[in-house]
Amino acid sequence: MRRGRVARFLLAFAAFVFLAASCGPLPAIEGPGEPTKRVLNLAMPEPLSIDPGLASGAGTLTIVNLLFEPLTRISRDGSVVPAAAESWEISGDGRTFYFQLRSNARWQSDRRLTSRDFRNGWTRNLDPAVASDYSYLLYTILGAQEYAEGLAEDASNVAITSATADELQVVLKSPSTSFLARVATQSFMPLPRDEITDWGNRWTEAAHIDTNGPYRLVEWFHSEGMRLVPNPHYWDPSRQRFDEIRVKLVADDEPLIPIFRNQVADVIELRRRELQAVREGEDLRSLTAVFGLGGNWFLVYNTNKEPWDDVRVRRAFSLAIDRADLIPKVFTGSEQPAGGLLPAPLIRGEIRPHPPPDRAIQEARQLLSDAGYPDGQGFPAVQLSYHRTAQWERLSSLLVARWAEVLGVDVGHNVMEWREYLDFTESPGDFDFYRAGWNSEYLDPENWHNTLWWSGDDFLRSGWSDAEYDAIVERADLLADQQLRRETYAEADAILDAEMPGIPIADRAVAYLIQPYVTGIWVAPLGGYLVLDAVTVERPE
Repeated sequence: MRRGRVARFLLAFAAFVFLAASCGPLPAIEGPGEPTKRVLNLAMPEPLSIDPGLASGAGTLTIVNLLFEPLTRISRDGSVVPAAAESWEISGDGRTFYFQLRSNARWQSDRRLTSRDFRNGWTRNLDPAVASDYSYLLYTILGAQEYAEGLAEDASNVAITSATADELQVVLKSPSTSFLARVATQSFMPLPRDEITDWGNRWTEAAHIDTNGPYRLVEWFHSEGMRLVPNPHYWDPSRQRFDEIRVKLVADDEPLIPIFRNQVADVIELRRRELQAVREGEDLRSLTAVFGLGGNWFLVYNTNKEPWDDVRVRRAFSLAIDRADLIPKVFTGSEQPAGGLLPAPLIRGEIRPHPPPDRAIQEARQLLSDAGYPDGQGFPAVQLSYHRTAQWERLSSLLVARWAEVLGVDVGHNVMEWREYLDFTESPGDFDFYRAGWNSEYLDPENWHNTLWWSGDDFLRSGWSDAEYDAIVERADLLADQQLRRETYAEADAILDAEMPGIPIADRAVAYLIQPYVTGIWVAPLGGYLVLDAVTVERPE
């Protein structure tokens, strides 16, 4: 397992930064009898790069997803839908994917979009010299990891074939229909080879860039602003809701609430330091919208060790927690009480709510008594492991106090510094339970069920194993029918809920202030970027 991936699992970089503010005065009538120009004003810190292979952060990804389009996209209900590819087929053994590009898919320059543009983009992101942070998402492709890790001289053995101009063929190392969800991420976007060759690192400047998404970049004045307009050659004009998207580049410490109060900004993300002001203001609270992200926080049991080898004890410790009371005391962001070990929305099926606190306490005490520890009597000494930050100190202190109050057990603290903790999670040895977190790498339940909890990998070192669960998730990952796939993974959800190999704590989320004249906004759970496909702005006269 690569250390970089483990660090992402622990840090779970979910502090997505996206700000919204005005990039100039509200649009005016262009001329006598002409309609008002449809304009959306946004603001964000200067992107470090809008190269899809190097981009990260919610604001930057908002721009990247307006400019570029991969073969597939994830719809609002979590389904994989066609994007630059109009269709695909999967071979009988589940390893070979055939993507058929749209015949009317073109770059903004009016050049035809071809399968070679995708192969060039994907292999460039694998190039060790490029050092793309998310190149590992391509490792499921045969030969990709060897090239990225310098074990192959070139990309000739990477199993991505431009069979014809309109057909891309990809062979995987092992069968997995979740590849379709991977393909929807920015690492799988096409790249314009000629512009990169001619301009090097400057290929993303407005004067040089060529894009295939619904918008094109026409201005980028560094440290000041950007301007996007519709791509006239994009195949689906219905996604082009605005005549202009103006992006003002702001300083990280620039206050945004005054901009919103003055109705200069249509939408702003509520950063941690601004959340409290909103919570204290009646007028702003009613204009707040919270969007779930594809990540969470949880605790991992060592199920190979007493008392955690008893499911009754595991369930008792989880039931004892009042998450609605706990979450606002621990987190300073928009986190929400977790309903299970997989986050909502879209990653898991039906959320089964926790019992009301009074009933949960009764059930927890009864379960602990049934396991042989009435009122905590005879319970062994255990420790909760975490790394030293104010947030995790708060979490640990509140949980320990709650378990003592409800269950009558004493839980100790095992606190480590970050580097020590990183090593600990890779090889925890004789632990009791520890604080963990995960962010979706691609928006598919396979990235949770088959990555985190499948016993064949034991990614979390929990030691938990359930033969029925393993069989279900292995079968689900091979299903091409999306509805049947979701239903099958829902069976795995139910097993996790019953077996409780960890304790769900909080689901990650992001909060926005949205003016009442703005409708249709939603946030992509993966990446936290704004999706503008259905946004309408009806400013008051």
